[in-house]
Amino acid sequence: MRVTLLSADVGSVKSDLVCLGVFGGKKNGNLSYDTMNGLLGGALGSVSKDDDFSGKPGETLVVHSLGNHSFKRASLIGCGKTSKISAKTFLTLGAQAARLGNKSAAKSVALSLPESDWDLETVLELVTRGAYLGSYRYDKYRSKSGRENSIKKLTLHITGKSSRKLSAAITKGRIVAESVAIGRDLVNEPPSDLYPQTFAAFAKKTASKVGLKIKILKPDQLAKMGMNLLLGVGQGSKQTPRLVHLSYKPAKATKKKPIVLVGKGITFDSGGLSLKPGASMVDMKMDMGGAGAVLGAMNAIAQLKPNVAVHGILALAENMPSGTAIRPGDVIKGASGRTVEINNTDAEGRLVLADALHYALGLKPAKIIDLATLTGACMVALGPHTVGCFSNDDELADGILGSANAVGESFWRLPLTEVLKEQLKSDIADTKNTGERWGGSITAALFLQEFVGGTTWAHLDIAGPALSGSNSGHLTKGGSGVAIATLVDHIC
Repeated sequence: MRVTLLSADVGSVKSDLVCLGVFGGKKNGNLSYDTMNGLLGGALGSVSKDDDFSGKPGETLVVHSLGNHSFKRASLIGCGKTSKISAKTFLTLGAQAARLGNKSAAKSVALSLPESDWDLETVLELVTRGAYLGSYRYDKYRSKSGRENSIKKLTLHITGKSSRKLSAAITKGRIVAESVAIGRDLVNEPPSDLYPQTFAAFAKKTASKVGLKIKILKPDQLAKMGMNLLLGVGQGSKQTPRLVHLSYKPAKATKKKPIVLVGKGITFDSGGLSLKPGASMVDMKMDMGGAGAVLGAMNAIAQLKPNVAVHGILALAENMPSGTAIRPGDVIKGASGRTVEINNTDAEGRLVLADALHYALGLKPAKIIDLATLTGACMVALGPHTVGCFSNDDELADGILGSANAVGESFWRLPLTEVLKEQLKSDIADTKNTGERWGGSITAALFLQEFVGGTTWAHLDIAGPALSGSNSGHLTKGGSGVAIATLVDHIC
């Protein structure tokens, strides 16, 4: 799909489908509404009244032109109340336009944007991202893929002239959407085909496309570096662990110290010997969502070229039960030299991250941001749609939450409650890998904090929103690619 700009009267556009974004209430905020309604003999007004169309977010109405105009169909897409405009308003608008076009087999769609106080560059970026993500499909394993996406061209109608900045906003929207799709694809991939070796190979292919440097560390190299926590998690599986190091370095960096992104990449999590119940294991191919998000973000960063060096670290392993698996009661010394008593093999994500965070410290970063589908406790606290954010630095936390709000993602800061550290004390080792039931997401974050020293750091628990349960807004059922857009906005 190609996205272009148009500043002419939308009523003169030759298109299979013309969509108008409208707000709820008496003033719909779209300057093209009267023009289109007049061309259709008042049909938009009368049909919307008959169908009780009120302009709620994502609500749609379609009217046929009956072959009397240069367009075949016209549609209204609700954007909600003007008092509640957010980034999701424009993401949903773009997604609904794309979905309507594909549903009606339209090859060309024109979308007239509603008038608002929002910066036009921001609106165009969001609408473009929404359109691409609303068109997202994962049909790789279907013998019959069903109806293909029909849209070849999406024209965004604006008032005023187009410019390089506006075109650049569309380009950025496309790049971020394609990067989010990488995260979605990886989460949707079955564990029979996505395991540490194949994930690393995909990362290498992605890096080659966008010009990232990549280093893939195999088990013998990891052993020499003392990464026994990462190796330990994977030792119950025939699929051996990997640590992938992606790096982006601009020619002239404005800051000397890099940003490091670290992602948990458990390609399947059975729970190990602390075996999960069957129902809890069904979706555990998504336990590499953090690593998928880091790879997606690095894909965008390489193309958007911020003036700061960025590294992406993927800690990849498969957690399986077998005669060689780690046991509750084992003590393992990680790369940092700290020993960990294993009291739950299903708390494996924090183990692989501990070694990866220590590796990240070696890059002497300005800040580290780790991402992981880490705890069900975070979902209990925040529900399935919100990312839990922990940080030892207020400025970093505020920056991440601000970026999340700007790109239409839901993040909430949770505390690093010091008193809960007592739960992680071990009688025989430096620490245990889990605490008690209550405050589980906090004790997991406190465990990770022990491996970053005094470095500025944030931990994003994406366990809830890594999977979407429905085709809602710009989301599709399955992998969501959550946090990728936030990371890109924060860095670029």
